[in-house]
Amino acid sequence: MTPARPADQPLGYRNTSGRRVGQASDSDSTPSRSRLWRWLLALSRTRRIVVVQGVRYEELDAVPLRRALSRGMGKRYRVRFPDRAKMVLEVSGARPIADLLGAGDLGEFTLVDPLMRPGDRVLLLHAGTGHGAAWLSERLGPTGALVALEPDAASVRYARHRYHPANTALEVCDLHSPTTAPAALIGELDGAFDAIVHRRLPGEGPQREAQLAECWRLLCPGGVMAVLLASPSGHHDPREDPRLRVLEDAIKELSQENSPGFERMERVRVHARCGVLVQRGFDDEEEDDDGPSPSGPDFGEGQRV
Repeated sequence: MTPARPADQPLGYRNTSGRRVGQASDSDSTPSRSRLWRWLLALSRTRRIVVVQGVRYEELDAVPLRRALSRGMGKRYRVRFPDRAKMVLEVSGARPIADLLGAGDLGEFTLVDPLMRPGDRVLLLHAGTGHGAAWLSERLGPTGALVALEPDAASVRYARHRYHPANTALEVCDLHSPTTAPAALIGELDGAFDAIVHRRLPGEGPQREAQLAECWRLLCPGGVMAVLLASPSGHHDPREDPRLRVLEDAIKELSQENSPGFERMERVRVHARCGVLVQRGFDDEEEDDDGPSPSGPDFGEGQRV
């Protein structure tokens, strides 16, 4: 005679495990085993090797780069350059690599592009991993010069091997001092640069005041300066950010205390970040000997949505 089927046993179910219906298995009680299995499976996957213009990137883990970045994590690579130099580099949102993530947006640099001329001397603060600095250096031509400062030593080391234009000085510099200007700029003369690009100006505090004052000191008469705030704006249109009014007032105060003042100033945006684009005026005795000052729509062509 066939034994009665338990009430909680589904029709067509055949119990071959030797456990009562509803009894948990060992694997159910130890989920760490499945996690260990997935980890071992990930280790067994083939790690990709990407070669871009002679630079070899070897993955050191099997997690896809896009997935790691979407989780706020970094991904480590072993990088070998054409000059046979090697380094282990962690790619992250704060340290993007153009060879792996695409050229990206050059909005910070194209802001000043319509107002620069070949042969100009330009200062770049927060140069990153070097892609934008290399693009800007090429625009300046062989007679121009670019001074690029970056606080992250790994980014500077990578940029020196990956991009090495002859007219660029790329240096590691502390850009987070709370009260003083960057040490690498102390020896520079007043008005030493025709253009300045500051990609990560603090939104408030003495650090912002010190760096802004130093940028104004180094900007020559008739020069142009693009300053973007470090943190993103929470507004639909970043140019409506109230921090910009404070920044504009600070620049107006600097221009009144240190002549010549500004000739034009307008708000700009690069995706979710906001800033200002300023052109300094000319001295009374030197009224633009090299040609008319930029005017019209060219001043605002660098805005990015």
